[in-house]
Amino acid sequence: MQEEGGFEQVTIQQRWNYIANERLNLPILANKPYGNIVKGHYEKYIYPYNLFEAGVTTDMETGKASKATTPVKVKVKEPPPSDDMPKKVR
Repeated sequence: MQEEGGFEQVTIQQRWNYIANERLNLPILANKPYGNIVKGHYEKYIYPYNLFEAGVTTDMETGKASKATTPVKVKVKEPPPSDDMPKKVR
């Protein structure tokens, strides 16, 4: 994908059928939109991983990508003890 200019360029230039037919050697069939299928799988599985590897975060509402500036720290609280849970032994 990177040899073709990346996900955005392939999408803008509408080259998904070329990727499916020439790069992946999928057959050219009029009733099977392999380009759309390949794009869907790439967009769902591979593209988010590529963004993660590059340190890019996405806004889930808008889908816009931005470079991560600072890591997010998440505090995890322990659940309060309940009566049916054994107490810690010291």
